[in-house]
Amino acid sequence: MKAGDKVSFKDEKLNGVILEILQNGKVLVELEDGFPMEALQNQLVVTVPFIKQQTQNDAKEDISEQNTSTENIPFDLNNNIIDFYAVPSKADRVLTGSVDHFLTNGTPNLLLLIFGKRSKNQHTILYKGELKPNSYVCLSIFKRDALINLDSFYIQILIAADGEYKRPFTKDIAVELPELNQTKNTETGILSSSKKVSLVNLNVADEIQIKDLLEKFDSSQPAKTSDIKKNKKQQPISDSDISKEIDLHINKLTADFQNMTNSEMLALQINTFRKEMDNAIIKDYKQLIFIHGIGDGILRNAIMNETKNYSDIKVFMANQARYGTGALEIRFL
Repeated sequence: MKAGDKVSFKDEKLNGVILEILQNGKVLVELEDGFPMEALQNQLVVTVPFIKQQTQNDAKEDISEQNTSTENIPFDLNNNIIDFYAVPSKADRVLTGSVDHFLTNGTPNLLLLIFGKRSKNQHTILYKGELKPNSYVCLSIFKRDALINLDSFYIQILIAADGEYKRPFTKDIAVELPELNQTKNTETGILSSSKKVSLVNLNVADEIQIKDLLEKFDSSQPAKTSDIKKNKKQQPISDSDISKEIDLHINKLTADFQNMTNSEMLALQINTFRKEMDNAIIKDYKQLIFIHGIGDGILRNAIMNETKNYSDIKVFMANQARYGTGALEIRFL
């Protein structure tokens, strides 16, 4: 196995792409929904081996029309914002030519990023790497007609600050084409015909920081436990009270499940997940293990979607020697 191989899990209906070969027989796999997960190599089967030339061609589908003056594009690289641009490859072919996709890093921080496309329930990585502070990179180049067949782009970003990677960010980006005469576009030069999406704005205080201030200065306003952590002095815990295992099999949650519909069962399981997450934040747990079992992946995918609503966590496949592929481990940072 090698980075770029498409793989399937032996014991679960999951597919993905290997991002990195890890130690101790493990690999980092990006699943079809864009979720990264560690897995053992012996739990995977390679379905499509990675061929370097194919991925390069996919990432730059019309290299012949790449903008020849990218160094002169007037990006603002000191605005403390991370932006995504769809820019005409040539200024005189805004409505017919190829489209360059750029990421600009106007912050003083190093970025780690993965950029890809989604099409017909399939996803393909187009770019993976670092982006230095106050710089930009061309992520992909597409012929205009090729963009019509895409569902969306997606991007995952880690921001390096103070020697640590913080603020994990994942976003789907709609496929948009450059246009002439955009009334709301205040950019100049070739960017006046581009489409821009602001991804991260470090000039705006995090929502979590705002809620912390409300908690401190307005004690009459209750804070949502899924958004902020309680002060340790308010919620003392013992050293042993730092982790918990939760079995989400429906028969473990209720004895009266025979008459429940599948949607009612899933709703109960997800509500249990949310309550356990809120409780862990209040008590300052370090780790939760959620046992979802092995099946069609509906519960597991629902849990992974829920984790996107929480900051300062990392999600892994739980110890496979103990749980197989039937559990997720959540670590609180």
